[in-house]
Order: sequence, then C-alpha cells, then structure tokens
Amino acid sequence: MDNNQITDWELIQLSNRDSKNFKYIVERYQVRIFRYLKRMAYFSNEDIEDMVQEVFIKVYHSMNDFESTDKFSSLIYRIAHNHLVDRIRRSNSRVKENFFEDEDALMLVRSEINLEADLASQEAVEKIKLAISRLPENYREALVLKFLEEKTIEEIVDILRKPQGTVATLIRRGREMLKNELLKAGIFA
Repeated sequence: MDNNQITDWELIQLSNRDSKNFKYIVERYQVRIFRYLKRMAYFSNEDIEDMVQEVFIKVYHSMNDFESTDKFSSLIYRIAHNHLVDRIRRSNSRVKENFFEDEDALMLVRSEINLEADLASQEAVEKIKLAISRLPENYREALVLKFLEEKTIEEIVDILRKPQGTVATLIRRGREMLKNELLKAGIFA
C-alpha cells in the first residue's frame, strides 16, 4: 500500500477495520512527533522514543472518537502536547535549553528575521539557540508549531486548545521576544 496516496481519514477507516493497518498511521507521523517532542523538552532519545510509543497508544485508543471534519494531524499533535506536559510535570524535568539542532535554530530565525550571510557561524547559531531557549514555554511552543512544524493557526488552535486570538498573540509576541533576545545577544544591530 502506498501510504502517501491515502488520506488520514482513509487510514483511520482501514485501521478501524483491521488494527494491523494502524502501522501506516505510525509510519506517517512517527518522525514528526519524535522531532516535535525532542524540540520541546529535555529528555534522552530513549525517553522520547518511549513517549512517541505512548502517544501512539493514546492515538489508537482515541481513533473511534475522531470526526472526519477534524484534522487528524492536529489530534496527534494535541495528544503529544498533552502527554509531554504530563510527563514534564511527573518528572520535574525542565524545558530543554538547547533543544534545537543548528539548522532548526537557523530555520526558525530565518522565518522571521532576514539574516545576514555571516549567521552561519557556530557562535551565532549558539546564541540563537540560547535566545530561543530563553523564551517562555508557551511562546516557544507556538513558534515551534508554526515555523518548524509548519502548522497553520487553525491547527495550532486545535493542538493547544487555545482561542485563535490567543494563538496569534503567542506567535506575534514570541517573535517579538525572540527578536529582542537576539538583539541583546548582539546578533542584530
């Protein structure tokens, strides 16, 4: 079966008929959910892998509640978000300070600020990662979903369960905070 030619809704229907087909949903979203969780909190790769499995168990159990009018990827990200929040509370883990790969940090900043060519230096990348890590969690998460996970405002509303105006404000203020952090770090004059 060509997993890319089938819609999420069709995969859900196939999975509801035969649970063996759930593997296609996992194949489609596993890397994305791993990357999202890795970007948001300080856990080892093994812990993140365990969390991804736990997220998909929850997805499997909630598939019967899914409405065809909802966006399935938003449901998966919402489950991952809630699971991450619960896991952080239980473990007293702190949000990861250097949770971005170098390219992720540059991509997030490039999406908002016109970078000069010399930003490829490792020192600048480290400053960008530090600036991102200093953002409050709710702003950082909104920026990660918008610019790294490439979610629409509507999808972020579904994932975070916040009103559209609140999400738009989180993104706008998060960008402003990030720009200010970068100015303080001497990235931009």
